[in-house]
Amino acid sequence: TVSDFVEHYLDDASVRVLGCYIEGFEPLDGMRFVELIREHRRRGRAVIAFKAGKTALGAQAAASHTASLAGDYAAARALFVGAGAVVAETLSDFEDWTRTFSMLYERVPAGRRVALISNAGFECSVSMDALFDLELGRFAAATRETLKSCLPAIAHADNPIDATPMATTAQFVSAVEAIVADPGIDAVVVSPVPPTPALDTLAPDPSGTHRENCHLPGSLAQELVRVFRQSGKPIVANVDSGRIYDESVDVMQRGGIPTFRKIDRATRALSEYCRVRAILPS
Repeated sequence: TVSDFVEHYLDDASVRVLGCYIEGFEPLDGMRFVELIREHRRRGRAVIAFKAGKTALGAQAAASHTASLAGDYAAARALFVGAGAVVAETLSDFEDWTRTFSMLYERVPAGRRVALISNAGFECSVSMDALFDLELGRFAAATRETLKSCLPAIAHADNPIDATPMATTAQFVSAVEAIVADPGIDAVVVSPVPPTPALDTLAPDPSGTHRENCHLPGSLAQELVRVFRQSGKPIVANVDSGRIYDESVDVMQRGGIPTFRKIDRATRALSEYCRVRAILPS
């Protein structure tokens, strides 16, 4: 049963996050699952659960698939939450939260004060409508002065930062370094929109149409990984552009940065991480 798997990892010290997809339970196994969630939480682990069978049709499908009892979703959800599980209502959240918790787990946030930087005004606007449980942090005076000196003159050098498409890789990275170092900021969302020749974000092109190479030191992806590894704060990235930027995304992901393709998914995942991780035993 699902509880057998959850119990199997109870004494595995290498496990920090459990992602559980559940269709239903054998008789009496649901309470065992709830008790195991409590024990994992006591040991400082996050349990992220997605329960199928929310509707009558979904419950019917679960029963035919696994012959398990889907039960009442509202009751199951209440028991999971009461035991300390993080319950994802959608598969997108289940995927995003499992990835974010797994990649950032050693970074314990001091609070919910977030800084956001993009080079596109629309992402700054959208992110303000999608902060979820995050709070917009206030930059220190020294941070604001650094931002004014390193960004283009037309940039909006306050939170959220619109660096504008004119910002070069060096300017953008300097701004990220400044906000990550600000003591009034607990977490950071970095969202470069790459279709601008000012940022080094493309994979190399053998035909020579451009000189960008996201795999080399000094590229935006490599520089963001460097900043990420030098900091202990939770940082997520967002690259809301097409497939030609997949390699740049892969560089950041392999470097440890949870990287999304839509800004609201990035802020939602970071918000849930900061909310839960701050209260988990370290």
